[in-house]
Amino acid sequence: MTDCPLYLNEKEIGRLRWQAEGGTVRFWASCPFEADHIYRVTLEGAGTVYLGVMMPEGGRFVLQKKLPAYKCRQLLERQGEAYATVDRRRPGEEKPLEAPPPPAAPPPEPEPEPELPPTPPLPFHFSRFQRMEGRTAGSFVEKIFQGCGGLKAACQDAVYYAAPVEIGGELGPSAFFCLLDFVQWEEKTYCVLRVDKNGRPGWAGEL
Repeated sequence: MTDCPLYLNEKEIGRLRWQAEGGTVRFWASCPFEADHIYRVTLEGAGTVYLGVMMPEGGRFVLQKKLPAYKCRQLLERQGEAYATVDRRRPGEEKPLEAPPPPAAPPPEPEPEPELPPTPPLPFHFSRFQRMEGRTAGSFVEKIFQGCGGLKAACQDAVYYAAPVEIGGELGPSAFFCLLDFVQWEEKTYCVLRVDKNGRPGWAGEL
C-alpha cells in the first residue's frame, strides 16, 4: 500500500492511502472530524483525481473510494509526486470565486488634431469658414455676403465674411471695397471682411 500526506490549508491533517487491485485502485483516508463542515478530497501532483466527500465515522472523517485503474494511470506511474488536499466548506457554501480580472484599460484619448496655421491676412486657417447658405440674413453685411455665396467664421471677438471673386466678374461686396482683403485658397480668390463686436467693418488683418 502506498500513501501520501492529506493537507488542509497547507497543514497535514492525515494520510491518504491507495492500493492497486487488478483493474481497480482502492483509496482510504482519515482525519479529525469537524462538525458542520464538508471535506472533499482531491489527489494531486500526479494528475488530478477527485475522490469525493469524507464521511463521519467513529469521531473522525473517513474516505473510502474505489476507482478504475485507467482513471489513476498517472498516479500509478508517478506515485512519489502525489499529495492530497481537502476542500473545506459549510453545507450549502459555494466555492469562493476567483477575483475578477481588472477592468480593461480605457482606450487612449485620441490626440487632438494639430491646429492649422493662419491663412494671412486672416488670424485663423481659411478652412474654418462655413457657408452661409440657408442662413437668415441679419445685418447689411450678412445680407450682402449671403447674396453672393459667402462664407462666415467667428474668431476672438470678431466675425469674418468671405466671398469668391471671379476675375472680370462683378464684385459682390463692392460696397466695402476699400475695406476688403484678398485671400488665395485652393486656387480661388476670396475677398474677406472683418466685423468687430460693435458691428464696425474693417480689414481682415486688423486686430
